[in-house]
Amino acid sequence: MRQVDFDGKFSYSKLVKIINQKDNVIEMFPNPANSSSEIVFSLLEDSEVSIEMFDATFKLVEVIQVKKRLNSGQHSYFMNLNNCSPGVYNVLIKMNDITIQKKLIIIK
Repeated sequence: MRQVDFDGKFSYSKLVKIINQKDNVIEMFPNPANSSSEIVFSLLEDSEVSIEMFDATFKLVEVIQVKKRLNSGQHSYFMNLNNCSPGVYNVLIKMNDITIQKKLIIIK
C-alpha cells in the first residue's frame, strides 16, 4: 500500500502474510499489480483445481490452471500481466465443488 503525505512524500507499507489454517488459504499478491502477480494457496486435502481470469464483463482472459488434481499442501501460480489492460479482473479458483472469486486490480 502506498501512503502519500500532505507534502507529496510517500512510502510503501510492508507486505504482511496472514494464514488461517482452518480453511483452504488463497492469496494473490501483489494486488494491485503492474506486470505480474502470484496466486498462492494451500489445500487441506487432494482436490480438483482450476483457475481462470475474467475481465469486468466476465469475458475469459486467461486460463491459469486447467482443471487438474492437486495434492494437499501449498501451490503457487505466476501470472504474467503484461498483455492485460489496466482495470479490475475476476480470478475464479475452483476447488472440487467450491468456487472462490478474488478481485485483481491491474495498474500501469
